[in-house]
Amino acid sequence: MSRIAVFFTGGTISMTSEASAGGNVPTLGGAAILERTPGLEGIAAIEAHDRPRTPASHFTFPELFDLAAAIDVALADPAVSGAVVVQGTDTIEETSFFLDLVLDATAPVVVTGAMRSASQPGYDGPANLRDAVRLAVTPSLRGEGVVVTLAGSIHAADAVTKTHATS
Repeated sequence: MSRIAVFFTGGTISMTSEASAGGNVPTLGGAAILERTPGLEGIAAIEAHDRPRTPASHFTFPELFDLAAAIDVALADPAVSGAVVVQGTDTIEETSFFLDLVLDATAPVVVTGAMRSASQPGYDGPANLRDAVRLAVTPSLRGEGVVVTLAGSIHAADAVTKTHATS
């Protein structure tokens, strides 16, 4: 079975509603998101990498270079077939394009997130993560660069654009 390195960085996919905070806060780490994502065990073995839960709009270049280096290290292991980055959607196109430019790997790298928090009806995080892992094990994506998947769609990193703040 393929092994996929999944990097959890925060964003809406990691959020739950907290009345005391007055809204959504990033409370879910990688293990909690994986627990909410049934069916992964039939797709790949997951190697979870928790990163600081950072809103995507707050990523700095040093953090992005550090993430890219961690992905390169994970993909240097011949047992790892691909990587997934789970992040906020505010800058998903910028992060995916950055990774596409700086990563050395030919293995599939897929970026995903969620538009709705874990407390909202229709929480889309698990479906998006499952789709991302399916893509990361797809041999035909080797050498194709970084892709983004959300809501069942797949986009090349240099062609993806977030066009609506809530969908």
